[in-house]
Parts: sequence; C-alpha cells; structure tokens
Amino acid sequence: PSVSDWRFLTKALGFFIVFLFLINFVYAQIAAREPAFDYSLFSGEFYSLKEGEEKIDFKFYNGTYRICSNEGKIIPILVVNQGNAVNKYSLEALGAGWLKLNVNEFSFPKKQNGVVFLELEPGRDASGKYSIKVNAMSSAGNLKKDLSLDIHVENCYSVDLELEKENDKVCGGEIKKYSGKLANGGLQKIDAELDVKGPNWISANKNEFSIDANEKQNFELNADVPANAKGSFDVLVSAAIKNFPSIKPEKKLSIEAVPKYDCYKAEVVSDEKIKNYYSDEYAPIKIRNSGIKQASYGISLDAPDWILIEPKNLTVNPGQI
Repeated sequence: PSVSDWRFLTKALGFFIVFLFLINFVYAQIAAREPAFDYSLFSGEFYSLKEGEEKIDFKFYNGTYRICSNEGKIIPILVVNQGNAVNKYSLEALGAGWLKLNVNEFSFPKKQNGVVFLELEPGRDASGKYSIKVNAMSSAGNLKKDLSLDIHVENCYSVDLELEKENDKVCGGEIKKYSGKLANGGLQKIDAELDVKGPNWISANKNEFSIDANEKQNFELNADVPANAKGSFDVLVSAAIKNFPSIKPEKKLSIEAVPKYDCYKAEVVSDEKIKNYYSDEYAPIKIRNSGIKQASYGISLDAPDWILIEPKNLTVNPGQI
C-alpha cells in the first residue's frame, strides 16, 4: 500500500483499538458491579410453617405446583445475596388475586440468604392453570430478577345440594316427604353434614354423609304438619364439608300451610225448599270443594226414610262442583 493508504490504515486501527478498549472497559465495569450486588431467587416445595419456627428445611422445586380450591398452602422463596454488601430487596407476586407474600421488602447482609413465603389461597371458583411471576428488584445495583411458577388449581372438594322442589302447599294434619341429594363433584372423598332450620315439625332422615368423588347420596325431609298449622314457613337446608366450612351450599323450601278444615272444606248448594206432589222425583244437590286439595266426601241425609240420596260418596277437585 501507499504511504497515504498506510497512514489511513494506521489511523483506522488506532480508532479500532480505542473502540475495543472502551467496550472492554464497559464490560469490566458491569462485571465488577454485578458480582457486588448480584442475587438469586429459588422456589421450594410446599411448606407447612410451624408456630415459632425460625429455620426451615428448604427443598428446591421447579415443577408444577398442584393445590385444591378452597385450600391454603405456602411456597417458600429462597433469596440469596451473592454480593459483597448489604442489599435491600422489593418483591411482588403477579398472576392471580389469591396470592400474597408474607413480606414485600427486606434486607440481607452480604453473602447471606433467607426465605419469604408466597401464600396461596384459591377460592371455590379458582380452578385452572396459572402462570405466576415473582418479580424482584434490588436497592443497590437496581438489578431486576423474576421467578416463574406454574400452579394448577384443582376442584378437589365440592358438594352440591339438590331439592325436589322449593315451594309447596300443604294441609294441616298431612305427612309429607321431600327428597333431596348431595353430590360430590370434586376429586376427593368428602365428609359432609346436613343442617335443617325451620319449624319443629320438619327434619331430615339423615344428617351425616361420606361421599366418594363424583358420587351422590339421597336424603329426605320429613314434615308432620300440625292440623292447625296456618301461614308460610321457610325451611333452610344447607350442607357443609367437614374441615372446609366455607363450602356451604344452601337451599330454601317455602311451605304454605292451610288448616285441615279449610283444606278440604265443602259447601252444599241446593234449593231451600223442594216441593213434591206424591211422585218419584229427583232434586239436585251440589257439593262444591272450596279447599285446596282433592277431597272424597261421604254424603249423609237427615230426612224421612222415604227420601234417599245417591251417590253416597263423591270425589271433587278443588274449586269444582
């Protein structure tokens, strides 16, 4: 190359060397800074925290966490300060409304570590798969870290309550039975209790149940209605899973009771006077059912023996003659 070309190459090489020096200087600064403030996050197996416990047996875990709806569990998060100085950290958990960290800000001395707890409390309708993130920021160095967690919420414990009807009209003195069912739609066997609140003349034939997953069991409500019962009565029926009292479906049975006499009340409809001129003749007499139930009436007559009544028994629907 010519002298001018050589001078140009020498100048370019000088710029290149300076550029490399600057790049290496920047990387050296980053490398020097990161170890000074670096830290790490790790997730562990579900942990049951004991009262007054100061140290825990942390076991690393990076698989899918499975939890039942309406259940509470804790995931321990290990924070390791790898730096050479005291550092302060801020954490937040994102991805579901039922997550909570037991502490959001804390400090660790150099080369020390500690555990924070991510509390999981999914509700009854929280079933599904969730991708959760725990985001962290260090005060010194402003280093961001995140930890991804896969959580699968399953419907393990469930009970549904069914009643054959929710409204009825009964007569005083009547004995009625209402059928019902408890259904376990969860993945686990459950022990459930049935509670009935209402007038003292109604009760359940069974109050305690042990139901396998995806199975049903029947029960009956037995009502022995007093003859003079009158008005509307509400019967509240609820079922609760033992150890999970928040799972408590309820149903209401509304019963309208009519006193026995009014229930089958009959009215006789006929002329006040009947004239007969010594001949065979039929005089119509009507029976009206003014009650609320079909009734069978026995008909009798207080009259001379040459007056007969036919038929002697009638069955009449309510409101009819």
